[in-house]
Amino acid sequence: MNATSGGASTLRSEPLRIRRTARTACAGRAGPGRRCDCGLPPRYDDRKLAAAAEAFAHCRATATAAEQSHLAAQRDVQMLGVLDVQFAALDERRTRCDARRARIEDELGNWTLFARCMSNDGLIALAVDDAGPELSALANDLLLASYGPRFTVSIQTLLETAKGEQREGFDILVHDAESTESKSLTWMSGGERTIIESCLTRAIALYLAQNSGRKYSTLFSDEADGALDPDRKRMSWR
Repeated sequence: MNATSGGASTLRSEPLRIRRTARTACAGRAGPGRRCDCGLPPRYDDRKLAAAAEAFAHCRATATAAEQSHLAAQRDVQMLGVLDVQFAALDERRTRCDARRARIEDELGNWTLFARCMSNDGLIALAVDDAGPELSALANDLLLASYGPRFTVSIQTLLETAKGEQREGFDILVHDAESTESKSLTWMSGGERTIIESCLTRAIALYLAQNSGRKYSTLFSDEADGALDPDRKRMSWR
């Protein structure tokens, strides 16, 4: 029994040994990678296996990097969506701020115009322009009744600049019949200015009483005739 088994095993291994011997001999004659005339396949080249393993490792690393890039791109897309929402909210806020700024600018322009209208160059100047002729007439009547025909006044609201241009202003021009000169009240002497200012003060009081409907029974002045001589003082008391 055992002898028979041993003989069968020897018979099976004999062809394998013969093929290995023939393959080794063919490889020695033909060289690596070349096919021999005996019909057996060439010996496998280990360098191809190493190159394939290296290429496989490179492909795996490339795939890993691509997956990481894909995840980063997905995060960027999500962040972009969040930023788009924030940008839309900021854009809406900017629109509201622009509308509010426009309303404030319009309101500021209206108040600036109102302030200018209420300034010396606005309603005050118009009121002075309107009252100027009547005030001048009242003051001249008082000057004529108290001091004679020597002085007459006119209220100027447009003044000439050094360039010859007209600008808003205020000045009282006094004409002296004796010297036939006209000059500003500022350049009059102390006594002459006192006479004219007292008449202007009373002319303003009369104008206000006539146009406001109020009655003024008393007018106070503090040593307004200090610069007058006794004769002029008696004339002003009349």
